[in-house]
Parts: sequence; structure tokens; C-alpha cells
Amino acid sequence: MPQSSKTHPEYLSTRAGRTRRIFQVGFNKCGTRSISAFLDNNGIPTVHFKRGNLARALANNLKYGYAPLNGIDRWVGYTDMQMVSGSRVIEGCRYFRQLAAYYPNSYFILNTRDKDRWIASRRNHGNGFYAERYRKGMNFESVDQVIDHWSEEWDRHHQEVPEFFKDQPDKLLIYNIETDSPDQMSEFLAPDFETDPTFFGHEGKTSGGNDADDAVSPN
Repeated sequence: MPQSSKTHPEYLSTRAGRTRRIFQVGFNKCGTRSISAFLDNNGIPTVHFKRGNLARALANNLKYGYAPLNGIDRWVGYTDMQMVSGSRVIEGCRYFRQLAAYYPNSYFILNTRDKDRWIASRRNHGNGFYAERYRKGMNFESVDQVIDHWSEEWDRHHQEVPEFFKDQPDKLLIYNIETDSPDQMSEFLAPDFETDPTFFGHEGKTSGGNDADDAVSPN
């Protein structure tokens, strides 16, 4: 396993290091666990989901005027920043603008896949429990409304993220987990992080072909 000085956590003690992170800014059910494992296996300290607490901390920090990573700033990589409870939904990937403003030297990975398969994966997750919890968290009347919302959010997010980074193409990687090569991720991170693309696997994939990312907060 490579242990480059570029990825050693001590670099967080410098100002440049504190503003150089790796954020996965696609939705869950798009290989977030695979991306997290890839970073971790390459010696890059990474935090994933934390049962919704990662998204909760991010949202609360921004609400009260703190830096987005206040209290959760000891990692380099951040994946699956989502929380779904019966009373609240946080899609942390939607905070890409604020993250870019506070951490301008960072790398952003828009993980994506076929939209219809993504919706089906979310819809079927936990035998429908995830979609029902999402419905309650958003105060929708039906799961059909949830699916419509997911579709609209997908389209909006996939338009806004590339548009936001159009003048900084070296800061954004659009990575299709179904078709793209891990070499592309290693090349994207290469200016500051040494990674081995062979460490990229498919974590949490179910027998039905859905990426079983973590998804639901216990609260």
C-alpha cells in the first residue's frame, strides 16, 4: 500500500493542507463506499457517512456560520454526506459551493451512473424502507412524490455542479461508476495524492446489482 508523504495526515497542519480535501459530491447509491475504500486503501484518511452524523454536522455548521468541517476536520476525504431520518433529509453533496469556498484547493468527485438504475437502487434499498423514511423526512404524501423529487434533484445537481466548476476543470472529476476506469480517479488526484488504481473495488454491491451504500440515519 503506498504511503506517500502527499497523503500523510500531518499535512493538515499547514494552511494549504487544511484547504485541500477530497469531497465526493454525487448522491449515495453511486459507489460512495467504493470511493471511500479506494481513498482509505491508499492511505488517505477518509470519513464515510457516520450514520448521518457527517451530514448533520455539515448542515449545522453552515446554519450557524461555522466552517463546514468545524469539528469534523481531521479527515482528508469525505464521502456519503447524507442523512435521512423520519423528520429530516440532508443531501450534503448539495453544499458543494460552500465547500469549494472554504476549501479552495480541494478536489471534487461527482460520482454518477445511469439515472434510472440509480432511482431503482434507492427505491429498492432496504426493501423500500429507505424511500419511505425519505418520504417522511420530506413530508411528502407518497413515494411517487419522492421519486419525482429524486429525478428533479438529479437533473439539477448534474447541471449545477459542472457549471460551477467550468472555470476550474482540474478541480472536478465526473466519474461514472458503471463505465469509467479507476485510472481516471488516480490521474485526477495525482497533483497532490499518490494513489494505486488497483485498490478501487466495488464495495457494498448487492446481489441485484445495486450499490448498497449506507443511507438511513437511525434517528
